[in-house]
Amino acid sequence: MAEKEEKELFYSNLSGTSAVEVASLTLVGTLVVFVRSQLQPWLIVTKPPTKKHSCFVFVIDFLTMILPMVTCCTYGSDHIQHVLVLLLVAAITLHVIQPGNLKSSVHSYLESSVPSAKLPFVSSLRLCVLFSTTISILAVDFHIFPRRFAKTETFGVSLMDGGVGMFIFINGLVSSEARTKQLPSGLVSKLSKVQSNVMTSLPLLLLGLMRLLSVRLADYHQHVSEYGVHWNFFLSLFFVRIISSLLFVIIPISFSGILLLLVTFTYQHLLTNCGLQEYILNGPDGTGSRIGWISANREGIFSCIGFTSIYLGGVSIGRLLFRKSWSFSGSVRLLGCLWGFTILFWCILNQLPSYTGEVSRRLGNASYIVWILAQGVFSLATFLLVDIVLAWQQDTATKSDTDMFLHLKHPANQSNLLRGVNAHQLLFFLLGNLLTGLINLTINTLTVSNLFSFLIIVFYMALLCSVTTAMQYKRIKLKFL
Repeated sequence: MAEKEEKELFYSNLSGTSAVEVASLTLVGTLVVFVRSQLQPWLIVTKPPTKKHSCFVFVIDFLTMILPMVTCCTYGSDHIQHVLVLLLVAAITLHVIQPGNLKSSVHSYLESSVPSAKLPFVSSLRLCVLFSTTISILAVDFHIFPRRFAKTETFGVSLMDGGVGMFIFINGLVSSEARTKQLPSGLVSKLSKVQSNVMTSLPLLLLGLMRLLSVRLADYHQHVSEYGVHWNFFLSLFFVRIISSLLFVIIPISFSGILLLLVTFTYQHLLTNCGLQEYILNGPDGTGSRIGWISANREGIFSCIGFTSIYLGGVSIGRLLFRKSWSFSGSVRLLGCLWGFTILFWCILNQLPSYTGEVSRRLGNASYIVWILAQGVFSLATFLLVDIVLAWQQDTATKSDTDMFLHLKHPANQSNLLRGVNAHQLLFFLLGNLLTGLINLTINTLTVSNLFSFLIIVFYMALLCSVTTAMQYKRIKLKFL
Protein backbone atom coordinates (compact mmCIF):
# COMPACT_ATOMS: atom_id res chain seq x y z
CA MET A 1 0.00 0.00 0.00
CA ALA A 2 1.33 3.45 -0.94
CA GLU A 3 2.19 5.86 1.89
CA LYS A 4 -0.59 8.29 0.92
CA GLU A 5 -3.29 5.61 0.98
CA GLU A 6 -1.89 4.18 4.21
CA LYS A 7 -2.13 7.57 5.94
CA GLU A 8 -5.65 8.20 4.68
CA LEU A 9 -6.67 4.82 6.08
CA PHE A 10 -4.96 5.74 9.36
CA TYR A 11 -7.45 8.63 9.82
CA SER A 12 -10.55 6.72 8.69
CA ASN A 13 -13.42 5.00 10.52
CA LEU A 14 -12.63 6.43 13.97
CA SER A 15 -15.31 6.64 16.66
CA GLY A 16 -13.77 9.05 19.18
CA THR A 17 -13.87 9.10 22.98
CA SER A 18 -16.18 10.42 25.70
CA ALA A 19 -17.20 14.03 26.32
CA VAL A 20 -15.90 13.63 29.88
CA GLU A 21 -12.38 12.84 28.67
CA VAL A 22 -12.40 15.86 26.34
CA ALA A 23 -13.50 18.03 29.27
CA SER A 24 -10.68 16.55 31.37
CA LEU A 25 -8.17 17.60 28.72
CA THR A 26 -9.61 21.12 28.93
CA LEU A 27 -8.87 21.13 32.67
CA VAL A 28 -5.22 20.41 31.90
CA GLY A 29 -5.05 23.78 30.12
CA THR A 30 -6.73 25.48 33.07
CA LEU A 31 -4.32 24.01 35.60
CA VAL A 32 -1.14 24.77 33.63
CA VAL A 33 -2.17 28.45 33.66
CA PHE A 34 -2.75 28.17 37.42
CA VAL A 35 0.67 26.56 37.95
CA ARG A 36 2.35 29.30 35.90
CA SER A 37 0.60 31.98 37.98
CA GLN A 38 2.02 30.44 41.19
CA LEU A 39 5.48 30.42 39.65
CA GLN A 40 5.41 34.13 38.87
CA PRO A 41 6.82 35.33 42.24
CA TRP A 42 9.87 33.12 41.69
CA LEU A 43 10.54 34.77 38.33
CA ILE A 44 10.42 38.41 39.48
CA VAL A 45 13.49 40.54 38.86
CA THR A 46 13.92 44.02 40.35
CA LYS A 47 15.98 45.25 37.39
CA PRO A 48 15.04 45.23 33.69
CA PRO A 49 15.29 41.56 32.61
CA THR A 50 18.40 40.53 30.71
CA LYS A 51 18.29 38.40 27.57
CA LYS A 52 19.58 35.47 29.63
CA HIS A 53 16.76 35.87 32.16
CA SER A 54 14.18 36.15 29.37
CA CYS A 55 15.45 32.90 27.85
CA PHE A 56 15.27 31.24 31.26
CA VAL A 57 11.67 32.37 31.75
CA PHE A 58 10.79 31.12 28.25
CA VAL A 59 12.13 27.66 29.13
CA ILE A 60 10.14 27.65 32.38
CA ASP A 61 7.00 28.75 30.52
CA PHE A 62 7.44 26.00 27.95
CA LEU A 63 8.08 23.30 30.56
CA THR A 64 5.16 24.29 32.76
CA MET A 65 2.52 25.09 30.13
CA ILE A 66 3.30 23.47 26.77
CA LEU A 67 5.03 20.24 27.79
CA PRO A 68 2.16 19.00 30.02
CA MET A 69 -0.30 19.54 27.15
CA VAL A 70 1.96 17.64 24.73
CA THR A 71 2.34 14.85 27.30
CA CYS A 72 -1.42 14.50 27.78
CA CYS A 73 -1.84 14.07 24.01
CA THR A 74 0.88 11.41 23.85
CA TYR A 75 2.48 9.39 26.67
CA GLY A 76 0.10 10.64 29.36
CA SER A 77 -3.13 10.12 27.41
CA ASP A 78 -4.17 7.18 29.62
CA HIS A 79 -3.31 9.02 32.84
CA ILE A 80 -5.00 12.40 32.46
CA GLN A 81 -6.55 12.26 35.94
CA HIS A 82 -3.10 11.70 37.47
CA VAL A 83 -1.71 14.65 35.51
CA LEU A 84 -4.54 16.86 36.80
CA VAL A 85 -3.80 15.87 40.40
CA LEU A 86 -0.06 16.49 39.94
CA LEU A 87 -0.67 19.94 38.43
CA LEU A 88 -3.03 20.94 41.24
CA VAL A 89 -0.59 19.71 43.92
CA ALA A 90 2.26 21.57 42.18
CA ALA A 91 0.29 24.85 42.16
CA ILE A 92 -0.65 24.56 45.85
CA THR A 93 2.91 23.60 46.82
CA LEU A 94 4.42 26.56 44.96
CA HIS A 95 2.10 28.92 46.77
CA VAL A 96 2.73 27.41 50.22
CA ILE A 97 6.53 27.16 50.06
CA GLN A 98 7.14 30.68 48.76
CA PRO A 99 10.41 31.76 50.43
CA GLY A 100 10.29 34.68 52.87
CA ASN A 101 12.93 36.62 50.98
CA LEU A 102 10.56 36.86 48.05
CA LYS A 103 7.90 38.72 50.03
CA SER A 104 9.22 42.22 49.39
CA SER A 105 9.68 41.52 45.67
CA VAL A 106 6.19 40.10 45.48
CA HIS A 107 4.77 43.16 47.23
CA SER A 108 6.51 45.48 44.75
CA TYR A 109 5.35 43.30 41.90
CA LEU A 110 1.72 43.40 43.03
CA GLU A 111 1.85 47.17 43.46
CA SER A 112 3.40 47.72 40.03
CA SER A 113 1.39 48.93 37.08
CA VAL A 114 1.35 46.29 34.35
CA PRO A 115 -0.87 46.36 31.25
CA SER A 116 -3.72 43.93 31.80
CA ALA A 117 -5.92 42.08 29.35
CA LYS A 118 -9.57 43.10 29.40
CA LEU A 119 -10.62 39.58 30.39
CA PRO A 120 -7.58 37.36 31.10
CA PHE A 121 -9.66 34.19 31.37
CA VAL A 122 -10.83 34.66 27.77
CA SER A 123 -7.22 35.10 26.61
CA SER A 124 -6.24 31.95 28.53
CA LEU A 125 -8.97 29.94 26.84
CA ARG A 126 -8.00 31.19 23.37
CA LEU A 127 -4.37 30.28 23.95
CA CYS A 128 -5.02 26.82 25.37
CA VAL A 129 -7.37 25.92 22.50
CA LEU A 130 -4.75 27.16 20.04
CA PHE A 131 -2.00 25.12 21.73
CA SER A 132 -4.14 21.98 21.86
CA THR A 133 -5.19 22.33 18.22
CA THR A 134 -1.66 23.03 17.00
CA ILE A 135 -0.28 20.04 18.91
CA SER A 136 -3.01 17.79 17.53
CA ILE A 137 -2.64 18.67 13.82
CA LEU A 138 0.89 17.24 13.88
CA ALA A 139 0.56 14.60 16.60
CA VAL A 140 -2.38 12.94 14.81
CA ASP A 141 0.04 11.77 12.11
CA PHE A 142 1.95 9.61 14.62
CA HIS A 143 0.99 6.37 16.38
CA ILE A 144 1.76 7.98 19.75
CA PHE A 145 -1.38 10.14 19.39
CA PRO A 146 -4.38 8.04 20.54
CA ARG A 147 -6.82 7.31 17.70
CA ARG A 148 -9.70 8.18 20.04
CA PHE A 149 -8.46 11.81 20.08
CA ALA A 150 -8.50 12.09 16.26
CA LYS A 151 -11.50 13.33 14.28
CA THR A 152 -14.38 10.89 14.14
CA GLU A 153 -15.57 9.49 10.84
CA THR A 154 -19.23 10.46 11.21
CA PHE A 155 -20.60 10.33 14.76
CA GLY A 156 -18.93 10.74 18.14
CA VAL A 157 -16.79 13.23 20.06
CA SER A 158 -13.03 13.62 20.18
CA LEU A 159 -10.36 16.13 21.11
CA MET A 160 -9.89 17.25 17.50
CA ASP A 161 -13.64 17.43 16.82
CA GLY A 162 -13.89 19.68 19.86
CA GLY A 163 -10.94 21.76 18.68
CA VAL A 164 -12.72 22.62 15.42
CA GLY A 165 -15.87 23.77 17.19
CA MET A 166 -14.00 25.62 19.95
CA PHE A 167 -12.03 27.57 17.34
CA ILE A 168 -15.33 28.74 15.84
CA PHE A 169 -16.85 29.45 19.27
CA ILE A 170 -13.88 31.60 20.36
CA ASN A 171 -13.96 33.53 17.08
CA GLY A 172 -17.55 34.47 17.90
CA LEU A 173 -16.70 35.12 21.55
CA VAL A 174 -14.11 37.81 20.75
CA SER A 175 -15.67 39.09 17.52
CA SER A 176 -16.52 42.72 16.87
CA GLU A 177 -20.19 41.76 17.09
CA ALA A 178 -19.68 40.47 20.63
CA ARG A 179 -17.95 43.70 21.66
CA THR A 180 -20.38 46.07 19.90
CA LYS A 181 -23.59 47.19 21.56
CA GLN A 182 -25.38 47.47 18.22
CA LEU A 183 -24.62 47.85 14.52
CA PRO A 184 -25.08 51.32 13.03
CA SER A 185 -28.64 51.97 11.93
CA GLY A 186 -29.45 52.16 8.25
CA LEU A 187 -28.90 49.62 5.50
CA VAL A 188 -25.93 51.43 3.99
CA SER A 189 -24.09 51.55 7.33
CA LYS A 190 -24.81 47.88 7.98
CA LEU A 191 -23.58 46.82 4.54
CA SER A 192 -20.47 48.91 5.13
CA LYS A 193 -19.86 46.87 8.29
CA VAL A 194 -20.27 43.65 6.27
CA GLN A 195 -17.75 44.93 3.73
CA SER A 196 -15.33 45.67 6.56
CA ASN A 197 -15.75 42.14 7.93
CA VAL A 198 -15.15 40.69 4.47
CA MET A 199 -11.90 42.63 4.14
CA THR A 200 -10.62 41.57 7.57
CA SER A 201 -11.54 37.93 6.78
CA LEU A 202 -9.81 37.85 3.39
CA PRO A 203 -6.59 36.38 4.86
CA LEU A 204 -8.62 33.30 5.82
CA LEU A 205 -9.90 32.93 2.25
CA LEU A 206 -6.37 33.34 0.93
CA LEU A 207 -5.03 30.74 3.37
CA GLY A 208 -7.81 28.34 2.39
CA LEU A 209 -7.00 28.68 -1.31
CA MET A 210 -3.27 28.35 -0.62
CA ARG A 211 -3.88 25.15 1.36
CA LEU A 212 -6.00 23.74 -1.45
CA LEU A 213 -3.29 24.51 -4.00
CA SER A 214 -0.47 23.11 -1.85
CA VAL A 215 -2.37 19.87 -1.16
CA ARG A 216 -2.91 19.39 -4.88
CA LEU A 217 0.66 20.22 -5.90
CA ALA A 218 2.29 18.08 -3.21
CA ASP A 219 -0.21 15.21 -3.64
CA TYR A 220 -0.66 15.42 0.13
CA HIS A 221 -2.84 12.87 1.94
CA GLN A 222 -6.40 14.06 2.56
CA HIS A 223 -9.34 12.61 4.49
CA VAL A 224 -12.09 13.53 2.02
CA SER A 225 -15.06 12.87 4.33
CA GLU A 226 -13.73 15.53 6.72
CA TYR A 227 -14.58 18.62 4.63
CA GLY A 228 -14.79 17.37 1.06
CA VAL A 229 -12.46 17.29 -1.93
CA HIS A 230 -11.59 20.99 -2.17
CA TRP A 231 -12.80 22.43 1.13
CA ASN A 232 -10.82 23.04 4.35
CA PHE A 233 -11.18 24.66 7.77
CA PHE A 234 -9.88 28.07 6.66
CA LEU A 235 -12.67 28.30 4.08
CA SER A 236 -15.26 27.24 6.66
CA LEU A 237 -14.13 29.94 9.08
CA PHE A 238 -14.17 32.56 6.33
CA PHE A 239 -17.73 31.78 5.23
CA VAL A 240 -19.00 31.50 8.82
CA ARG A 241 -17.83 35.06 9.45
CA ILE A 242 -19.45 36.35 6.26
CA ILE A 243 -22.75 34.50 6.84
CA SER A 244 -22.92 35.82 10.40
CA SER A 245 -22.27 39.39 9.23
CA LEU A 246 -25.10 39.12 6.70
CA LEU A 247 -27.49 37.71 9.30
CA PHE A 248 -26.80 40.67 11.60
CA VAL A 249 -27.84 43.02 8.80
CA ILE A 250 -31.32 41.48 9.03
CA ILE A 251 -31.57 40.74 12.76
CA PRO A 252 -30.11 43.00 15.50
CA ILE A 253 -27.06 41.70 17.40
CA SER A 254 -29.03 41.91 20.63
CA PHE A 255 -31.11 38.99 19.32
CA SER A 256 -28.07 36.78 18.61
CA GLY A 257 -29.34 34.14 21.05
CA ILE A 258 -32.67 33.92 19.24
CA LEU A 259 -30.84 33.82 15.91
CA LEU A 260 -28.77 30.91 17.25
CA LEU A 261 -31.93 28.94 18.02
CA LEU A 262 -33.51 29.82 14.67
CA VAL A 263 -30.50 28.70 12.61
CA THR A 264 -30.01 25.53 14.69
CA PHE A 265 -33.67 24.41 14.52
CA THR A 266 -33.90 25.18 10.79
CA TYR A 267 -30.70 23.33 9.92
CA GLN A 268 -31.62 20.32 12.10
CA HIS A 269 -35.04 20.20 10.42
CA LEU A 270 -33.33 20.07 7.01
CA LEU A 271 -31.02 17.31 8.23
CA THR A 272 -33.70 15.15 9.83
CA ASN A 273 -36.84 15.74 7.77
CA CYS A 274 -35.68 16.92 4.35
CA GLY A 275 -33.05 14.32 3.50
CA LEU A 276 -30.04 16.61 3.94
CA GLN A 277 -28.30 14.23 6.37
CA GLU A 278 -28.60 11.35 3.92
CA TYR A 279 -27.28 13.58 1.14
CA ILE A 280 -24.24 14.70 3.16
CA LEU A 281 -23.35 11.19 4.29
CA ASN A 282 -24.06 9.22 1.11
CA GLY A 283 -24.12 11.71 -1.75
CA PRO A 284 -26.85 12.40 -4.32
CA ASP A 285 -27.06 8.79 -5.51
CA GLY A 286 -26.70 7.08 -2.13
CA THR A 287 -23.33 5.52 -2.99
CA GLY A 288 -21.06 8.25 -1.64
CA SER A 289 -20.16 9.59 -5.08
CA ARG A 290 -18.81 13.14 -5.44
CA ILE A 291 -20.01 14.22 -8.87
CA GLY A 292 -20.22 18.00 -9.15
CA TRP A 293 -18.56 20.66 -7.02
CA ILE A 294 -21.28 20.91 -4.35
CA SER A 295 -21.47 17.15 -3.91
CA ALA A 296 -17.66 16.92 -3.80
CA ASN A 297 -17.56 19.40 -0.90
CA ARG A 298 -20.91 18.74 0.75
CA GLU A 299 -19.51 18.20 4.28
CA GLY A 300 -17.63 21.49 4.28
CA ILE A 301 -20.41 23.52 2.68
CA PHE A 302 -23.34 22.38 4.82
CA SER A 303 -21.47 22.07 8.11
CA CYS A 304 -20.88 25.83 7.78
CA ILE A 305 -24.52 26.27 8.81
CA GLY A 306 -23.93 24.39 12.07
CA PHE A 307 -20.64 26.23 12.56
CA THR A 308 -22.53 29.51 12.13
CA SER A 309 -24.78 28.51 15.03
CA ILE A 310 -21.69 27.90 17.16
CA TYR A 311 -20.31 31.30 16.13
CA LEU A 312 -23.62 32.94 17.10
CA GLY A 313 -23.44 31.15 20.45
CA GLY A 314 -19.98 32.62 20.95
CA VAL A 315 -21.30 36.08 20.10
CA SER A 316 -24.12 35.69 22.63
CA ILE A 317 -21.77 34.66 25.44
CA GLY A 318 -19.27 37.35 24.42
CA ARG A 319 -21.94 40.05 24.70
CA LEU A 320 -22.51 38.93 28.29
CA LEU A 321 -18.78 39.03 29.10
CA PHE A 322 -17.79 42.30 27.39
CA ARG A 323 -20.79 44.44 28.20
CA LYS A 324 -19.26 45.92 31.37
CA SER A 325 -16.31 45.88 33.75
CA TRP A 326 -16.38 43.15 36.39
CA SER A 327 -15.76 43.76 40.08
CA PHE A 328 -14.72 40.84 42.30
CA SER A 329 -18.29 40.24 43.48
CA GLY A 330 -19.56 40.68 39.94
CA SER A 331 -17.04 38.11 38.71
CA VAL A 332 -18.27 35.64 41.32
CA ARG A 333 -21.84 36.17 40.09
CA LEU A 334 -20.65 35.76 36.49
CA LEU A 335 -18.99 32.49 37.50
CA GLY A 336 -22.30 31.28 38.90
CA CYS A 337 -24.04 32.29 35.68
CA LEU A 338 -21.51 30.40 33.54
CA TRP A 339 -21.84 27.29 35.69
CA GLY A 340 -25.61 27.55 35.32
CA PHE A 341 -25.30 27.67 31.53
CA THR A 342 -22.83 24.77 31.70
CA ILE A 343 -25.29 22.58 33.60
CA LEU A 344 -28.12 23.59 31.26
CA PHE A 345 -26.17 22.73 28.10
CA TRP A 346 -24.93 19.41 29.47
CA CYS A 347 -28.48 18.46 30.53
CA ILE A 348 -29.76 19.30 27.03
CA LEU A 349 -26.91 17.33 25.48
CA ASN A 350 -27.81 14.32 27.60
CA GLN A 351 -31.29 14.14 26.00
CA LEU A 352 -30.84 15.72 22.57
CA PRO A 353 -29.25 12.79 20.66
CA SER A 354 -32.50 10.84 21.09
CA TYR A 355 -34.17 13.40 18.81
CA THR A 356 -31.41 14.71 16.53
CA GLY A 357 -28.89 11.86 16.40
CA GLU A 358 -25.48 11.51 17.99
CA VAL A 359 -22.91 14.32 17.96
CA SER A 360 -21.46 14.75 14.46
CA ARG A 361 -18.83 17.28 13.48
CA ARG A 362 -19.15 16.07 9.89
CA LEU A 363 -22.81 17.15 9.84
CA GLY A 364 -22.50 20.03 12.30
CA ASN A 365 -25.84 18.92 13.74
CA ALA A 366 -27.70 20.23 16.77
CA SER A 367 -26.04 17.73 19.11
CA TYR A 368 -22.61 18.91 17.97
CA ILE A 369 -23.61 22.57 18.39
CA VAL A 370 -24.85 22.01 21.95
CA TRP A 371 -21.76 19.95 22.84
CA ILE A 372 -19.43 22.74 21.71
CA LEU A 373 -21.46 25.37 23.58
CA ALA A 374 -21.38 23.20 26.71
CA GLN A 375 -17.64 22.65 26.35
CA GLY A 376 -17.02 26.34 25.63
CA VAL A 377 -18.98 27.68 28.60
CA PHE A 378 -17.48 25.02 30.90
CA SER A 379 -13.98 26.06 29.81
CA LEU A 380 -14.75 29.75 30.40
CA ALA A 381 -16.05 28.92 33.87
CA THR A 382 -12.89 27.01 34.84
CA PHE A 383 -10.55 29.74 33.59
CA LEU A 384 -12.62 32.42 35.33
CA LEU A 385 -12.38 30.41 38.56
CA VAL A 386 -8.59 30.55 38.27
CA ASP A 387 -8.74 34.34 37.80
CA ILE A 388 -10.96 34.74 40.86
CA VAL A 389 -8.54 32.66 42.96
CA LEU A 390 -5.65 34.82 41.71
CA ALA A 391 -7.58 38.00 42.55
CA TRP A 392 -8.18 36.69 46.05
CA GLN A 393 -4.49 35.74 46.45
CA GLN A 394 -3.33 39.13 45.19
CA ASP A 395 -6.00 41.00 47.20
CA THR A 396 -7.23 42.80 44.10
CA ALA A 397 -10.78 42.24 45.33
CA THR A 398 -10.41 45.34 47.52
CA LYS A 399 -8.35 47.42 45.09
CA SER A 400 -11.10 48.15 42.64
CA ASP A 401 -14.85 48.25 43.02
CA THR A 402 -15.35 48.43 39.26
CA ASP A 403 -12.78 46.25 37.49
CA MET A 404 -11.07 43.32 39.18
CA PHE A 405 -9.01 42.57 36.08
CA LEU A 406 -7.48 46.06 35.98
CA HIS A 407 -5.06 45.17 38.80
CA LEU A 408 -4.82 41.40 38.24
CA LYS A 409 -1.31 40.09 37.58
CA HIS A 410 -1.96 37.17 35.23
CA PRO A 411 0.25 34.87 33.13
CA ALA A 412 -1.57 36.05 30.01
CA ASN A 413 -0.15 39.52 30.69
CA GLN A 414 3.22 38.57 32.23
CA SER A 415 4.56 35.71 30.13
CA ASN A 416 6.31 36.71 26.90
CA LEU A 417 5.50 33.28 25.51
CA LEU A 418 1.76 33.75 26.05
CA ARG A 419 1.80 37.40 25.03
CA GLY A 420 3.73 36.57 21.85
CA VAL A 421 1.38 33.78 20.81
CA ASN A 422 -1.67 35.86 21.76
CA ALA A 423 -0.49 38.72 19.53
CA HIS A 424 0.23 36.42 16.55
CA GLN A 425 -2.38 33.66 16.78
CA LEU A 426 -3.07 33.32 13.06
CA LEU A 427 0.66 33.30 12.29
CA PHE A 428 1.23 30.65 14.97
CA PHE A 429 -1.50 28.43 13.51
CA LEU A 430 -0.34 29.00 9.93
CA LEU A 431 3.27 28.11 10.78
CA GLY A 432 1.98 25.02 12.57
CA ASN A 433 0.18 23.92 9.42
CA LEU A 434 3.24 24.60 7.26
CA LEU A 435 5.58 22.70 9.58
CA THR A 436 3.13 19.81 9.79
CA GLY A 437 3.11 19.54 6.00
CA LEU A 438 6.90 19.80 5.82
CA ILE A 439 7.40 17.07 8.41
CA ASN A 440 4.95 14.76 6.66
CA LEU A 441 6.66 15.30 3.32
CA THR A 442 10.09 14.68 4.89
CA ILE A 443 9.42 11.49 6.87
CA ASN A 444 6.89 8.68 6.97
CA THR A 445 5.26 9.49 10.31
CA LEU A 446 3.67 6.02 10.55
CA THR A 447 7.05 4.31 10.86
CA VAL A 448 8.52 6.58 13.54
CA SER A 449 9.01 5.29 17.09
CA ASN A 450 6.98 6.77 19.94
CA LEU A 451 10.02 8.39 21.55
CA PHE A 452 11.14 10.06 18.32
CA SER A 453 7.54 11.12 17.62
CA PHE A 454 7.34 12.77 21.04
CA LEU A 455 10.63 14.61 20.52
CA ILE A 456 9.50 15.84 17.08
CA ILE A 457 6.25 17.22 18.53
CA VAL A 458 8.08 18.92 21.42
CA PHE A 459 10.65 20.49 19.07
CA TYR A 460 7.86 21.60 16.71
CA MET A 461 6.02 23.39 19.53
CA ALA A 462 9.25 24.88 20.87
CA LEU A 463 10.05 26.30 17.43
CA LEU A 464 6.59 27.84 17.02
CA CYS A 465 6.67 29.38 20.51
CA SER A 466 10.21 30.67 19.94
CA VAL A 467 9.21 32.53 16.78
CA THR A 468 6.25 34.37 18.32
CA THR A 469 8.06 35.01 21.61
CA ALA A 470 11.02 36.53 19.74
CA MET A 471 8.59 38.72 17.80
CA GLN A 472 7.05 39.86 21.09
CA TYR A 473 10.49 40.54 22.57
CA LYS A 474 11.54 42.55 19.49
CA ARG A 475 8.12 44.27 19.34
CA ILE A 476 7.46 43.00 15.82
CA LYS A 477 3.80 42.99 14.77
CA LEU A 478 2.50 41.70 11.43
CA LYS A 479 -0.60 43.56 10.30
CA PHE A 480 -2.62 40.63 8.96
CA LEU A 481 -1.13 37.77 11.01
